[in-house]
Amino acid sequence: MGSKFGFDKKAAAIDGLMLGAMKRLAFETKDYFVKSFDNEAWGKVKWADLKRKEPPAKLNVTGTMKQRTQDSIKLITKSKVLMENTATDDRGRRYSNYHNEGTDRMPRRSFMKQTSELTDLQVQILIEETGKIWKRI
Repeated sequence: MGSKFGFDKKAAAIDGLMLGAMKRLAFETKDYFVKSFDNEAWGKVKWADLKRKEPPAKLNVTGTMKQRTQDSIKLITKSKVLMENTATDDRGRRYSNYHNEGTDRMPRRSFMKQTSELTDLQVQILIEETGKIWKRI
């Protein structure tokens, strides 16, 4: 039995809208990450050139890491988003972090990190989505 003021219905509506907001946040963030492969840049900063000169010197040779980024959303709840790139080499070793952070022998070519541009996008999404919540209650 619900309250006579309808708080239970309002709470359920808010939960549904929060989940929708988190889904939008997750998918827009994922799309931002995937764009790194098309632009060969992290935000507005171009990826470092590789020492190897013979083609292909691009990070996106096979498309595996871009595809794993496309599939990186692992969990969305009304309060949390979990994203993970699971790209592995032919021996099953996860290599996406090496590219994202760089190593002593490989330049950093970030594709899943926070930028001020991404933060601005996420804040705008949250403003729009929370605005929908207040209009509904």
